[in-house]
Amino acid sequence: MVGFEPPPGHGRGPRTDRIPSSVTGWIDFNHNGRFDPLERATAQAAKSATTAKLSWTIPQPPRTGPTWMRLRLTARARAAVSPTGWSDSGEVEDHRVQLVRLSAGAAPGR
Repeated sequence: MVGFEPPPGHGRGPRTDRIPSSVTGWIDFNHNGRFDPLERATAQAAKSATTAKLSWTIPQPPRTGPTWMRLRLTARARAAVSPTGWSDSGEVEDHRVQLVRLSAGAAPGR
């Protein structure tokens, strides 16, 4: 689950109350410093939504360690086909994330 929190000093995060929005995310799973096409996931966020669930297919064998995730919230999915470049709507956020190997049957955060 990916949530949008407003930055410190701002009232609200991105607004989705007027129209459904598209959330697209990339995780640099192979640690090559680029967001490759197979590292992309996308989901629709309903009107007034503050969360969206993104699911990735993790390449095997998975690499662990620090890497980057980029999130793009746009009015239309086609506006976020690429992790870079111009879009006529939305917001882009980059986050440093830690990839860890979970033991079989383990749930994240436990």
